[in-house]
Parts: sequence; C-alpha cells; structure tokens
Amino acid sequence: MTADMVQKHALVQREGFTIAGICNGSGMIAPNMGTMLSFIYTDVEVSAEHLHEALKTAVKQGDAALLKSCGKLIFWHTTCFASSRAEERVVRAFISVHNHTVQTLAMQTAADGEGTTKMLEVHGSKGRAARRTPKRSRTYCDHITACKEYGEDPNWSRVVCAAGCSGVEFAIDELSLSIGENGSETLLVQTGENTADLVGAKAAMVGRHMVFTITLEFGRKEAVAWGCDLTEKYVEIHQRRHNGR
Repeated sequence: MTADMVQKHALVQREGFTIAGICNGSGMIAPNMGTMLSFIYTDVEVSAEHLHEALKTAVKQGDAALLKSCGKLIFWHTTCFASSRAEERVVRAFISVHNHTVQTLAMQTAADGEGTTKMLEVHGSKGRAARRTPKRSRTYCDHITACKEYGEDPNWSRVVCAAGCSGVEFAIDELSLSIGENGSETLLVQTGENTADLVGAKAAMVGRHMVFTITLEFGRKEAVAWGCDLTEKYVEIHQRRHNGR
C-alpha cells in the first residue's frame, strides 16, 4: 500500500441501492505529487452518461476538499462499477450518496498523511462563490501552520495569514475564526477583533482531529476541506525513500 498506514474504505446503504468504495493513497505535504487510486462499486441501475457525470462531479469536489498541506493530487484515478441491479427511481439519491462516498475516501487519505499525527478539518462559510469557498478552505494550512498543529501551538494568526493568501478579497473586519466543534468552539477572532482564549484554543488542539471554522461576513456559500499536520516523521519517511523501494 505504498506509504498507506491504514486501509481506506467506505460503505453506504440506502433504500434500493448500496455504494461501496476502497482507495489507496496517502496525503503528501509536497511537492504536489499526491497519488490516489479509488474504486467505487454500486448496484444502482444508471446510464453510463449519468454515471460519468456523477463521477466527474464527485472527484472535482473531493480534490477541492484536500488541503494544500496534503499536496496537489497529480494522479487521481477513480473508477465506478455499476451492476445495474437496483431500480432507476433511486438514481437521484445515488448521486448524492456517491459524492459522499468519494469525499469520505478523500478525508481518509488526508487523515493518513505521511508521518501525520493529526487530521485538520477546515470549514469555510459565507463566501461569495461556491468555486472560491473551497479554494479558500484549502489554503488555510501552509507548512508552518502544519508544524504548529503538530506542536499544538494555537497561533491563530497563521490561519488568518493563510486566508489572506487564498486569492479571495475581504476586509479584516469581515473575518471571524474559531477552533473546535459540536458546541465546544473557542472564538479566536470576531469580525477582525482578537478575542483569542489561548488556553481554550490549545485544549482544542489536543487529539487526532482538529477543526477550524473561518467565516467571512459577505456571502452564503460553504465548503469543507481536510489536511494533516507536518512532523519530523515525514522527513524520516522521505529520507529513506528512493526509487525501487
């Protein structure tokens, strides 16, 4: 499994059909050489044209959901096989579940980044355009930020700086940032003002899963992206790696 440390698979069952997926791939920090092989299987009855469109949309969304910290996927091969046993009436539900399956595999790839100890999840909300909001989410984790995630250093200014480098124009008083999830969020910036509770922020960085939410107060679009931290183990892995091994 190349650099993979865990198996990656997904299974979703709905009334009338089932989708299952497996993939091979590990998040790479650099230099934009990530590889992912994924295979999706379903029993839904769907035309080749509809299947192709669903697959193209899902892969595009899944690639957008992988953060810059995982490197750009220069090779993402995804194949979908349909046995045509389910009924046509479930096709629309299939497309939604198919997207979810592919994104689940992408998330597992980020979590299994080379040498990683933490998965980063970034929620971007209230962007102006759907195509720019995922881009903004992906940019929030540069290499220095990835190191600080590993060290559990709540330096929120790095995330704000990364947002400023995303190519999306905004005024600082339009930006809010928090860390945490499920009602346990710690506010770091509120409409441009420093409100950081560094003790609470550091506590939110403990564990395998870290969640940032960044909000810009001028739109309605939302996106989510996943990445990983950067550790000395990443250097060790590539120090030992060479062609033929």
